[in-house]
Amino acid sequence: MKKYLSMMLACAMLASLAGCASNSATDSSAASGGELVNSADIGTGAASEPETAVGGSSADDTAPTATAAPTTTAAAVDRSEGETGAFEDFDIVADSATGDSFDVMTKDDYASVDGFGGAEAPTEGVVATTVWDDEYIEEPYIQPEAGMLTGGEWNDNENWNAWVSLYQTHEEWEFYREEWQIDFDVRHEVIVTAFGKPLEGAKVTQRGCGDIGVTSAVTDNEGKAYLFLDECGDDMEHVIDVTYGEVNMTIEGVDPAKSGTYTVDFENSSLAQGEVDASEALELMLMIDTTGSMWDELQYLQQELKDVITRVKQENANIPIRVSVNFYRDEGDEYVIREFDFTEDIESALSDLAAQEADGGGDFPEAVHTALDSAVKGHEWKSNATKLMFFVLDAPPHSDMQIIDQVNDSVEIAAANGIRIIPVASSGIDKTTEYLLRTMAFRTGGTYTFLTDDSGIGGGHIEPTIGDYEVEKLNDLMVRVIGEYLQ
Repeated sequence: MKKYLSMMLACAMLASLAGCASNSATDSSAASGGELVNSADIGTGAASEPETAVGGSSADDTAPTATAAPTTTAAAVDRSEGETGAFEDFDIVADSATGDSFDVMTKDDYASVDGFGGAEAPTEGVVATTVWDDEYIEEPYIQPEAGMLTGGEWNDNENWNAWVSLYQTHEEWEFYREEWQIDFDVRHEVIVTAFGKPLEGAKVTQRGCGDIGVTSAVTDNEGKAYLFLDECGDDMEHVIDVTYGEVNMTIEGVDPAKSGTYTVDFENSSLAQGEVDASEALELMLMIDTTGSMWDELQYLQQELKDVITRVKQENANIPIRVSVNFYRDEGDEYVIREFDFTEDIESALSDLAAQEADGGGDFPEAVHTALDSAVKGHEWKSNATKLMFFVLDAPPHSDMQIIDQVNDSVEIAAANGIRIIPVASSGIDKTTEYLLRTMAFRTGGTYTFLTDDSGIGGGHIEPTIGDYEVEKLNDLMVRVIGEYLQ
């Protein structure tokens, strides 16, 4: 969304030469079902002093005087730089949930200016998104509640051949791999059982190929773990160690140059049947991007996630559930990471979730590396628990090599500790970010989830490069996915 707005603003700067501002705004309006309105068409709804700066950090900031017609839904927005430089980068104007004021979100501040531009508050049920000066797009405002957003799911580990084939059918896939330094060519699927049942919580470690890729993982409730490694020389020992409690078994004859499936059964080991324990708890983490570009969906996501947490707690009353809600932005913002420890006080976690607003950012990438580092290193995860991290975001990490290394390091730590990363890709995600998020998911034994346009809410969502999938209500999808890890 942020990237899209930046494009629109740049386009508007060239409007006198190429005439693209009007066309772009019209296209965007059509996509949202809205109608482009120019200040020349709304008469008294336009600001009477277009050269006066509008904005600031509080409702006390001076705004140009204008009288709004009863049917006017938004005032013109002048983009001259004000005292605070509020419109230095981009601006988004939307009515608040109460319909009493505009929420003005910018790179530098989040200000609620009552009667923005001197005009009356927007007609209830309308969101006005500024494009440039006196142009804006009207979109319907829908009161957020659970069950409105739509999404889909795709598990690349369950469709591994399809993932591998993308490198032959989509040449950009190889570029994405190089961009994000995903340095592995081989996947080993390890299936562990004991006494006729999947063995959850077994530590699986690759030995003999160095430390490139995910070389350590933990089996899930289906007894499966996945190792990802770079090809290595045949002169090295290649084995997989599987450890449960104090008992260790070794898989020999592992082919280091070829993906494959390996099985091990603890039934004939020294492990006693009474020593096998199912997961005794659920550790559920939410890590959410709250930069300005998330404004179009954050309120809806808050309602969906509240419903998910409440339902999961009700449907799994027999096991302890701890929740950790966390939020991140980018360097230079009000905060980079806002952490909350795991807690069994669900109401407290829901209160912390509801209190968040979208602000900051400024460029497309965000502090994804900081968020991941916090998730895997900054929290105390219980060892004997199902560990799920829903990663809600609409932008990639910065492309600095050190940052990319940090991202990959965090993913490997998550895999080694059985923390399943489940991305929730929101509006604004591009293809290279889709690639990265899908690798985060399958490398940790997670699954890829994404929002779709079917809800009509928020900005546009790219169609993922996957096979057929079912469009579901997002809250139902998330409850289902969590349940599948607990079965």
